[in-house]
Amino acid sequence: MDKDEWCVFCEFSNYPGAEIMKSMLEASGVPAIISPSDRITAFYTGVRVLVNASLLHRAKWLLNNADFSDAELNYLATHELPSSREKES
Repeated sequence: MDKDEWCVFCEFSNYPGAEIMKSMLEASGVPAIISPSDRITAFYTGVRVLVNASLLHRAKWLLNNADFSDAELNYLATHELPSSREKES
């Protein structure tokens, strides 16, 4: 792979989830960009987080070693904030 080539690291159904992943990667020194996924008619099916191909291995390592809480993982998957009752637990 060309060192200046960008490749898909992960996909999200919503922009905020992709922005969180992009921020986490960039905070760890892995540049990332967000790009719309494939179009179906006039609508995009989601968004992709792209990383430089030369840093793909580092991005995967960061994701595998990230210590996300259950609430954070739920938010990334569903974009739903925990209820106030869950916060008190």
